[in-house]
Amino acid sequence: RWDLLLAVSFLKGRVSGPDEYDWSKLERVLHYLNGTLDMGVVLGVNGKIEIDASIDASHAVYADARSQGGLGISLGFGLVKARSHKLSLNTKSSCESELVTTSDNVPEVIHLRDFLIGQGYKMGPSQVRQDNQATIRLLEKGKSDSKRTKHINTRYFFVHDRMIKGEISLNYTPTELMVADFFTKPLQGNLFLRMRD
Repeated sequence: RWDLLLAVSFLKGRVSGPDEYDWSKLERVLHYLNGTLDMGVVLGVNGKIEIDASIDASHAVYADARSQGGLGISLGFGLVKARSHKLSLNTKSSCESELVTTSDNVPEVIHLRDFLIGQGYKMGPSQVRQDNQATIRLLEKGKSDSKRTKHINTRYFFVHDRMIKGEISLNYTPTELMVADFFTKPLQGNLFLRMRD
């Protein structure tokens, strides 16, 4: 259940030292799960199969200042792959968190594309959605050219190479339409329901 990924991701980091606040979060997840037992995953394609990935990060959301990354991949409607994870390193800005998360998750997109090509599907570039315009500019350039970003390791720019090869297409998507937001930060009310659906 993709709608439980973020909550489970946060809670699993608290297993060794939970407190009463963590217990109340777990109870809330269990109540939600119990109330939505009939929900399932719905998948579909409208015409041609195309990969549509959404990658996002929330900067410095943990006590150790680590960020939360998220990925959602669709072939039409419904997600065939989703991921919510704590970044393995600290970053200095939300732009850098987004860059690291994009670099960590684009291999999933490339793997799915290669798999579909291997199955005989003709695939154009996979669409990768990103809501941070500074991150998009960095990836389009393929390198850092600013004092604020020159510390960033070049390994995070392999996405630029995949863009040049035509394997992926990086596109700006406003935050309120970003499916991967669902896997990086707690959403409330109608926004939660819209993203879940």
